[in-house]
Amino acid sequence: CDTSITFNNVQLNQEMTQLVEEALMNLPFKIFAFCSSYHFHGGMSTIAQMMGSNRYLQKLQFALIQDMDRNDITNLCSAIHRHPSLVDVAFDHCFTSGWGGDEMLNSLLRTDNDLKLERLS
Repeated sequence: CDTSITFNNVQLNQEMTQLVEEALMNLPFKIFAFCSSYHFHGGMSTIAQMMGSNRYLQKLQFALIQDMDRNDITNLCSAIHRHPSLVDVAFDHCFTSGWGGDEMLNSLLRTDNDLKLERLS
């Protein structure tokens, strides 16, 4: 399994998000990148659910995500903590509005032992 999935510059409504979720669920891939998104209805929850069904995922990349909210951060952090093989997570320019970045880092770096990340950037 050396497959990677990249979404670049996407704006998906609820129906399209559902189609993406159905297509990715149980599909094995090692790298998932999500870049330059302004609106991905339920996107982080969808990504978190997809992570739960993919034991092969090793690298998760987010860049220029403009609409992450507290629920997104909570769902994503929980999925990152639970994932058995995820070792690399990168966020690039996702928290430019002044909130969210600290909350996410605090959640990811909490002191329990279930986080398997080798790299967080």
